Amino acid sequence: MNVFVKKKISSILFTFIFAFCSIIFSMLFAILFTVSSNAWDNHTEITYLALKDEVAIANIDVATESLNSFLEKEQAHLPIILEEVENWAKINVPNYPPTPEDIKFKFKFNTNRPHSQLVKEFLYGIRVNPQLTFPLFMQLTADRSHSNGPTISSKEISIIPVEDLQFERVNEGELLPALDIISTASNEPDYGMDVGLFNESNTDFSKRYGLGQQPFGNSKLLYGDQAPFHMGFFHQNWIVNLAAAKYTQHSLVEYRIKLFATLANFAFERRHFYWGLRFWGWALHYLQDLAQPYHASLLPGVSALKILALNLFNLSQKIADQITIISNHHLILENYLFHALKKYSLAHEFNHPLLHALASNSNSNSNRNRNRNSDEQKFQQISFLNWARQIISKEAYEKGNAVDLVIRTAFPSKYVKDPNYSFSVSEPAFDTQKFLEKNYPQKECEVEKILIERMQAVGEITRSLVKEIILKQLSMHHAISTNQ
Repeated sequence: MNVFVKKKISSILFTFIFAFCSIIFSMLFAILFTVSSNAWDNHTEITYLALKDEVAIANIDVATESLNSFLEKEQAHLPIILEEVENWAKINVPNYPPTPEDIKFKFKFNTNRPHSQLVKEFLYGIRVNPQLTFPLFMQLTADRSHSNGPTISSKEISIIPVEDLQFERVNEGELLPALDIISTASNEPDYGMDVGLFNESNTDFSKRYGLGQQPFGNSKLLYGDQAPFHMGFFHQNWIVNLAAAKYTQHSLVEYRIKLFATLANFAFERRHFYWGLRFWGWALHYLQDLAQPYHASLLPGVSALKILALNLFNLSQKIADQITIISNHHLILENYLFHALKKYSLAHEFNHPLLHALASNSNSNSNRNRNRNSDEQKFQQISFLNWARQIISKEAYEKGNAVDLVIRTAFPSKYVKDPNYSFSVSEPAFDTQKFLEKNYPQKECEVEKILIERMQAVGEITRSLVKEIILKQLSMHHAISTNQ
């Protein structure tokens, strides 16, 4: 074969690959900007159920401390800690947008900053939504929803409307079970912490945060722009990665995990045990998010060949339809779990397989336990953040197609195949668990089966973090006051 022929073949191959990737990219672009950023609804319930039988954490009481009090005492040391995180992120987070110098949290010697100003400067420094005030509170779980304690409005806690959740106000210095502190904190990142931070939001703080254009997620949705902080598409096939690397390689979820884990470690070292637990609860939220298949895979249930076919025939409406359908599958899965956990917790049916999966490591029928070591063993073998990417996210990605198939076949076509139906708009109050239980009990068993596997994974993730880090830190620093 002469040189001319070789060059011609190479040119044709290059043209074909470029065209192929461009086609794939066009659909991925649409998907990336319409993905739902919610993962598991109500992390507090999930975390509580995963830990409630762990006596070591359930029997520890810790005194609460306001954010302002923590910052006043540690404002001289925090800039050093945050700079360590910044330097780590620049090296380890692909395409990390550096924190602008003018918003970095700084110690101001001999300056009495007002309480609100000190908190605001800290929130700017870690680039979360500064409209939040992070008051002292406890979220009630479904089995304890009739407490007589002082209530606190969700509007004081969240900038996103919160329904079906109850909160109690807590006074500074009040003793709270460590279990409740971690559980409550694990839902906080869904209260708007990561909302309004990118340029598209056009908020005063987004203009200063330096995060740039939103890489994916629907900025028109109230919570859609938090997606890059709550998702990580680390294990897509080469076609997807090649076609949409500009977007899939812009996840900030590992940055958030590292940030809050570092703050938690610092808080424990400085004997701020409440904030050590609360920061760990925030980090845990993102770890649990990565265990959601729709947060680890862009296109569960949709092959690259199908995308190619739709684009080759210029079926743009079919592409839009497919995106709507995938979004509906995502939301239906979350809705089912939310209502199922609430139902069985309210009835104190803690032996129900779904709740038992969250609380137990010992499901002998689980392929997950037969085929690999437990998360606790793996936790000891690899670094903390590699655990998040290489174990948690990878397993969720690998489960994506199977999970999507079950959802697609469990519900009538209206809910899972009709592109004119939008789950979050058409029937926001729809209880998918009750619907399946009443009309399709066999299909409900199939949905429960896939969620049992995922909840066992989330339970193990949660307990691994508590056993391998949090309890050791509490014990090391003599933080505990044990219930008698």
